[in-house]
Amino acid sequence: MNEACEMKYETSEKNYLPHELTILKTYRFEGDSNPADNVVLYVVQADDKNFGIIIDSYGADSNYPGPEFDNFLREIPIQESEEY
Repeated sequence: MNEACEMKYETSEKNYLPHELTILKTYRFEGDSNPADNVVLYVVQADDKNFGIIIDSYGADSNYPGPEFDNFLREIPIQESEEY
């Protein structure tokens, strides 16, 4: 996520706003003994058909400080797909 609260497509100069993305699948991974070992992986597709993943630790800690990342995720439409 960049300073303008856009999600950067890693291999290009393209940045996306939440309404340009769709969450296709969410995977949560939890550590056996340490609550800090929680991570979530989002499979996303952009309106221009690019695919990507967003990875974030969750729980008490996040990879992104402040509320911007959480707000960004909440604005992305979800269309769960069994394909992923």
